[in-house]
Amino acid sequence: MEEFNDNWDKIDTALKGNADKAAALQKKNLLDQQIANTTSQISNTESQISDYNTLITQAEAELADAQQREEAQYELFCKRVREMEERGTISYWSVLFKAASFSDLLGSLDFINEVMDYDRRVIQDLQTLQAEIAEKKAGLEANKAALEAAKAELETQKKQLSAQREEANKLVKEIDDNAAEYQATLKELEAEE
Repeated sequence: MEEFNDNWDKIDTALKGNADKAAALQKKNLLDQQIANTTSQISNTESQISDYNTLITQAEAELADAQQREEAQYELFCKRVREMEERGTISYWSVLFKAASFSDLLGSLDFINEVMDYDRRVIQDLQTLQAEIAEKKAGLEANKAALEAAKAELETQKKQLSAQREEANKLVKEIDDNAAEYQATLKELEAEE
């Protein structure tokens, strides 16, 4: 009777080992799915990082171009101011009063209006370029911040993947150990029979 109970305990242990193996395999499959999902997330994040790098490179080129245009516009503005200083302060009124005839007066008015319009355009263009540069700098900083966030996310995902792989490897070892123990129990039962 005692021998029967010992055999029954071994059979019960073997069956439990088989059930444990099935549960472990199911857990392993779940881990494999999580690993695949994390790998996909890592791939997506790496793609985002690549996109941000492209955007940053493009924004830096646009910013450099805008800064060059601003420098050129500023030089034009400075040149215009220097010319006005070299000529001395010419009163628009004095130009108008020096007109010899009505047609000369109209011509002088047109000339004064053109000069004033040109000066206004130079200043407006300079202000527009400065606003554009500020906007591009803000966009560039936002892209750099997003890039850093994506890099941090990628690092987190890689750590998560590493932990999942480690857990999967541990589970595979456990399954192998249980299978070896199960096989040893079966051989022992067969030998006793």
